[in-house]
Amino acid sequence: MFEPIVLLVLFVGGFAAAAISGAAGFGGALLLLPLLTKTIGTTMAVSVLTIAQLIRNLSRVFLVQAN
Repeated sequence: MFEPIVLLVLFVGGFAAAAISGAAGFGGALLLLPLLTKTIGTTMAVSVLTIAQLIRNLSRVFLVQAN
């Protein structure tokens, strides 16, 4: 598994990317991709971001439909 410091860096980086993406409306994956590439490798980073973006976009669809 990963060392705790690596998990902390991923958490802080993910939180920062989400905050910037929430304020700007785009760019979260673009900001997070270099960090993930350095820690888990290119192939896994693309896979993880694809699944994360899919879940994020589906949740937005359901939230918009609820309103």
